[in-house]
Amino acid sequence: MAFKFNATSNEVRSLIIGYEPFFVAKDICSILELSDTNKALAKLDVDEKLTRKIFVSGQNRKMWLVSESGLYALIMRSNKPEAKVFRKWVTSEVLPSIRKKGYYAMHKPKDDFIDARDVPFYTKVINGYNVRCIDLATTTWVVINDVNKAIHSSTGSHQLSKKLNAKQVLAKKIWLFGNTHAAWCTNQLGLQLLLAGSRKFNSVNQLNLAL
Repeated sequence: MAFKFNATSNEVRSLIIGYEPFFVAKDICSILELSDTNKALAKLDVDEKLTRKIFVSGQNRKMWLVSESGLYALIMRSNKPEAKVFRKWVTSEVLPSIRKKGYYAMHKPKDDFIDARDVPFYTKVINGYNVRCIDLATTTWVVINDVNKAIHSSTGSHQLSKKLNAKQVLAKKIWLFGNTHAAWCTNQLGLQLLLAGSRKFNSVNQLNLAL
């Protein structure tokens, strides 16, 4: 996930690891004007930093990430006036949003979708069809159009999303890597409802599918 810090227009990339947010160290150091990222990281505790491969410019590159604790430690070392503003922004807006929704958006998108093109998706087989899945925070989402193919349903994903969201939010638009636009996705409960509501497909084993 990536978002922008308004005060400097710098982009901040993040990942959810073990249900906790981690931030790309290079992005944080750039905002805080800590010129030597390696030197700044050397002063952090072992549990405040780690490396992960991130898809950048068409390649998977190994990058340093810092935890919430590591982020605060870096902020404390910065003499930049915006450091305090950055800290308040992260603690009052970014982190609460990530923990609640699994993402952070500065402004509500026109189509209200989650841009998850930097989060790898995977597939699960349902009724012989590959269904794309993606994990955001603690929730697994599946592409409704893929489920439709598996259950041989001709109902549009937009229409199904309205039905799924009638009482609570079970469907969201998510932009997956490789797609040209966001697609409607649903969570585990929504998937079970779609399978249970299908006249051509109603299997106990599929209803108990573990994603």
